[in-house]
Amino acid sequence: MKVFLFGAGKLYREFYQRIINLKNIEILGIIDNNTSIIGEKVDDFYVFAPEYLQEVEFDKVIITNTYIKEIKKQLSLLGISKKKITSVHEFLENFSGEKIKFFGHNSENIDSKKSILAFTYDIQFDGSTIALQNALLLLKSKNIRVSIAAVSGNIEYIQQLNNMGINIYLYPYLQYSDLEKLSFIKKYDSYIVNTFLMYKMLSILPKSKLTLWWIHEARECYEKVKLSEGLPALTSESNIKIALASDAAKKIFNEFYPNINCDILHIPILGWHKDRKKNSLKKIFILSGYLSPIKGYDIFLDAVSLMEEKDCEFWILGRYLNDEYGCKVIERINKLKNVLYKGEVTQDELINIYDEIFGVIVPSRFETVSMSGIEALMNKKYLVISNNTGLSRYLNPEIAMIFENENSKMLAEMLDIMCRGEVQLDLEEGYKVYKKYFSAQRFLENISKLLFLSSL
Repeated sequence: MKVFLFGAGKLYREFYQRIINLKNIEILGIIDNNTSIIGEKVDDFYVFAPEYLQEVEFDKVIITNTYIKEIKKQLSLLGISKKKITSVHEFLENFSGEKIKFFGHNSENIDSKKSILAFTYDIQFDGSTIALQNALLLLKSKNIRVSIAAVSGNIEYIQQLNNMGINIYLYPYLQYSDLEKLSFIKKYDSYIVNTFLMYKMLSILPKSKLTLWWIHEARECYEKVKLSEGLPALTSESNIKIALASDAAKKIFNEFYPNINCDILHIPILGWHKDRKKNSLKKIFILSGYLSPIKGYDIFLDAVSLMEEKDCEFWILGRYLNDEYGCKVIERINKLKNVLYKGEVTQDELINIYDEIFGVIVPSRFETVSMSGIEALMNKKYLVISNNTGLSRYLNPEIAMIFENENSKMLAEMLDIMCRGEVQLDLEEGYKVYKKYFSAQRFLENISKLLFLSSL
């Protein structure tokens, strides 16, 4: 089969290797709208203008660009047959031979009252996946059979989920497939589509069954994925309900889609609180989350350099992305004696870490919630948090120390006060905030209303 690839950008880079590894595929060249690279070579393939397709014989033009709808229209105007135009996801699903991978136990709980299948993009040790895990474990505790279907996933985490009784389906073309291929979907009574990025599942799932679309993302996601035309059509079906993970998340969603009804479904944090003795030898604080600009680690490190007190210690827990920002953060950490990078930790490891710490710091530039902040409230730990996090909307200065977003000087002053032991926060009131909004009981009450479940 002779093919052209339309687009030499990020999506091309992501899928190029998979395409060239396919048997009986001959790549004739690359098509691109960027006039500055026409005539140049990319990976030994010449780049041509779209009009070149009118002059040559080929079998398929594979769109390796995110603007699929626009490019299909452009090619149609050039007289290219629709049968010859396909997206890279559609092409690979049909020609790669990849199968759906199943992890778990095939035996189903015949005593279950109901079954729910959740969809998420990537199963990783991150906030949205852990929130979904907690939600499904709570539903499972009420005799509901639960599973997850994802595009990709961390095998270690998948095994942990299997041990918790959650089955996993992995398929890289999940959002670009159909019900005939994804026949396992039909076995479930209702669905949870986790995160905004999984929106394509809304058009695949059966209209006869209830679907809850649970959205966690910040503003940047909406700006990158513009669905101003398609979203109202996707969500007009009566079987689709939309819920946001916090007040802040709902406010952002309403800014982009003011005419679409939505509710709030706060993320649940499962109770692993226990009364702990405060570490009197050294005040240790933790920061959690992968090393990215939005998490504000540079803001925190600037604050540490401004601090007067040096006796406290800071542990950073989170995935290290091997990018420019992550490298700079690690480089700065290595120059500081009282800041330690601990890497990604499991839930069990985190529970043990809480035995040692005094407080939690959330320097994020923006978060719709803040899972680590909620865990601090649940465990009655001192909390220092940016005022640009969704969780800060539920707090006041008597419960937590709230600093102005990106104000490293203000954060340094608060950390100095903490280290000197000159602050008294009402940790019991903080625990009440957790119980009111983020506890297991409150989540079950809210989701039972959204999915019309009997009292859980």
